Amino acid sequence: MLSALEGHAEKEHMALEMTLRFAKDLGELWYLRPELMRAIAMHSDEVVARKTLEGITAMFGTTF
Repeated sequence: MLSALEGHAEKEHMALEMTLRFAKDLGELWYLRPELMRAIAMHSDEVVARKTLEGITAMFGTTF
């Protein structure tokens, strides 16, 4: 998730970066996906953000 945010980590996304870095478990990361998608979409577009999040969501497998 941090890699996906890289390149989009403008000042307004520094809080999200810190939240991702210090997430306690997979559950916290799971619920941060929409915020990550918004951050990516702000600097790219929704299509890029959706494709990125598809890959990230797949990493969670059937855990959630």
